[in-house]
Amino acid sequence: MLLAEQWVNAYKNVSEETSDKIKKEVGMEFVATTITEHIQHEAEIRGEIKGKVEGRIDQLEDMYIQGIISKKQFEAMAAPLRLELAALVEKNRESGTESRKDH
Repeated sequence: MLLAEQWVNAYKNVSEETSDKIKKEVGMEFVATTITEHIQHEAEIRGEIKGKVEGRIDQLEDMYIQGIISKKQFEAMAAPLRLELAALVEKNRESGTESRKDH
């Protein structure tokens, strides 16, 4: 408790501008103040990544349809993306189950 209080007091002394710079440098644009916010931020990030992966698969499919790449090339490049997508879907499913258990 004392350590947390000391950290909070030290953090109060940092200007908003400096805090924003630090957050950007370390990739902490989203700072959750509650566990619920943290879960929501994680879900947003996974959703963005999922969308990007799906978009890359769609681009590869378009390239295949247009004859730019062969079916073999499409499958070879899409396979790891599909695995990544499946892992994201599974992680979202697990997170959804865990968050429901907590409430």
